[in-house]
Amino acid sequence: MALPAVVAAVRRLLPFARPLPGHHNGELAARQGKFEEMYTKVFSTQKEWGESREGKQDVFRRYAGQLGLDLTKFDADLASYEAFKALVDDRLSD
Repeated sequence: MALPAVVAAVRRLLPFARPLPGHHNGELAARQGKFEEMYTKVFSTQKEWGESREGKQDVFRRYAGQLGLDLTKFDADLASYEAFKALVDDRLSD
């Protein structure tokens, strides 16, 4: 059997036992071309927020601002069905 000439590597943002919050924000950042930056930010700061039982969306939104994302678009995408559907479709494909 011949191997394909091109292989695609796919990185997913799954920092939690229940990965939805971080994963969703990775998707939102990816929509603005900043997935790698958000991925790095979330994992490099996990000790600061990872054990907290409080909501994390404010933390991720702050990171989005620090990464130069358009926060109006970030918020709109967060609320959008399309962003949610992409997240669910990805989780179901695992």
